[in-house]
Amino acid sequence: SCHSTMSSPSISKYPGYKQGPTLTATLKHPWPKVIQAYQSRFPTNPAFPYIRETVVEEDLRENNVRHITRRITIDVQIPGWLKRMTNLDTFTVREKSTIDYDRQTMTMITENLSLSDNVSMKEECSYERHNSEAPWTQKTLTPFMSLTYCERHSCLGLKGPIENFCSSFFVSRGLDAIKKEEALLDKQDTQHAT
Repeated sequence: SCHSTMSSPSISKYPGYKQGPTLTATLKHPWPKVIQAYQSRFPTNPAFPYIRETVVEEDLRENNVRHITRRITIDVQIPGWLKRMTNLDTFTVREKSTIDYDRQTMTMITENLSLSDNVSMKEECSYERHNSEAPWTQKTLTPFMSLTYCERHSCLGLKGPIENFCSSFFVSRGLDAIKKEEALLDKQDTQHAT
């Protein structure tokens, strides 16, 4: 099982970007197992059907730290009004992750490649050993966005709805990913127990 909380946006550390709400979840599984489950979603995994394609651009190891850069194409469910503006069915992002096996941390920054001239989005995510006696893992997810299109053109009042959609998209996709991670981890526990 999992416990998650959400905190209100604060001042963004990226100039020109609006910070969305931070989602924090405690996954009741040990960090190595959570990281192994996370890595199993690539290149594709039926438990994460929205991941359509993954290309590893870089995979470096130094000492006990691994740096991975991936280009990931995902299916995206967007409102009709936004789809008419963008004509998108898929969305491509670049994920840069650093896994430190000694410190038991994985940090990621994901940035959109699709529509990057119009909407810039970043997502910071971390998995680290929870600071409790139990060997659990804490996941933290924070989105940031900059609507450069709306700053260059008159958006006729669409900036707010687009920002709200992007923020709620990140939160819903984040919560969905946490549920899928927990289900995958629980399934692995069940398989190992039999």
